[in-house]
Amino acid sequence: MIINYHGHACFTLKTSSNITLIFDPFGDIGYNLGQISADYAIISHSHYDHNNVSAVSNLKGIILNGDFALDDLTVKSVKTYHDTKQGALRGENFIHIVNVDGLKIVHLGDFGEDVALANLSFLDNTDILFIPVGGTYTIDALSAKKIVDLFNIKMVIPMHFKTPSSTVDVDDLDKFTDLFSDGLIFNTDNGFNINDLPKGKKIVIFDYKNF
Repeated sequence: MIINYHGHACFTLKTSSNITLIFDPFGDIGYNLGQISADYAIISHSHYDHNNVSAVSNLKGIILNGDFALDDLTVKSVKTYHDTKQGALRGENFIHIVNVDGLKIVHLGDFGEDVALANLSFLDNTDILFIPVGGTYTIDALSAKKIVDLFNIKMVIPMHFKTPSSTVDVDDLDKFTDLFSDGLIFNTDNGFNINDLPKGKKIVIFDYKNF
């Protein structure tokens, strides 16, 4: 499987059977999504920085809520909230669990609940977890670290953090990565093949500028 990071919470995944998924394509938040094509768009919620499906060409389908079997993959949606007030501040957020290529892949979207109160047992034995770390609108770095520590997750990919390009008011990635030893962190360019993750590494950081 090949992963590309486009900024914010947006990733494309290309499976072994050449199916391309895009998660949470963004609108005008400072990044350039460019010309992008995918088979399926998986959207966590309807905010403009996560649901710009009009920017994606050749789509066969758009997934927000529900359980689906599509080509060689399955998608399960889990309803959560965008805040600690059961959605009163920012509404619902759907976590998506994708099973493909023998992998369990979870994208948390803009998950913003209190980690101590949320039922996240489904995260155990996840192969790849896309997790927001920037706070303000989602869980922050400390809450994200709690999730990483609580569950058996092989590969953690942080998202939804501040960069020089981003206009969204969230924290820098360093607040999250500083909570881990250097030995757990692997830096990569886009076009990352998950089979190339060095042994002993767990946190994968993308240089989105190289895309």
